[in-house]
Amino acid sequence: MRSALFMGFLGLLLMISSGKLLADPAFNAVYKMPADIEWADSLCPWKSATETGYLRLVRSRDDNRHRLLVQWIRKSMNEQPDEAVSTRIIDELDQLYTVRIQPPQVQLHPDHCELTMAAEDVDSERRYQLQLRLKGPGEYRLMVIEKLPGDL
Repeated sequence: MRSALFMGFLGLLLMISSGKLLADPAFNAVYKMPADIEWADSLCPWKSATETGYLRLVRSRDDNRHRLLVQWIRKSMNEQPDEAVSTRIIDELDQLYTVRIQPPQVQLHPDHCELTMAAEDVDSERRYQLQLRLKGPGEYRLMVIEKLPGDL
């Protein structure tokens, strides 16, 4: 086991020293990603009358709290890279709630994608359930349910 890990580490060092990894555009893009982005995940498909794509949810850290951003990514029909057609910060979380957020549970519906997340206020430790309904590019609705003490 140790020898396999050691060999893998040596292989990575060889790739870096030979420039193969550094020349990879994906590595360069991730390397330049801001340190305050904690995770990003492609979650659900979306469709409009003329386009199709998928949703990307990004959680970033700002001081002691999390922020959520949603991107609607259009799938390219040819060899071009996919493209973000809309990016929205979830304003309600930015302005009304100072929370830490767990990764979402995803449920796909015929007309929208629903993300359900647990959140906790950074000051009061009050707990919330967040439901984020995402539709076409730029369209979302956030519902916040305050959990009473003792709720699971």
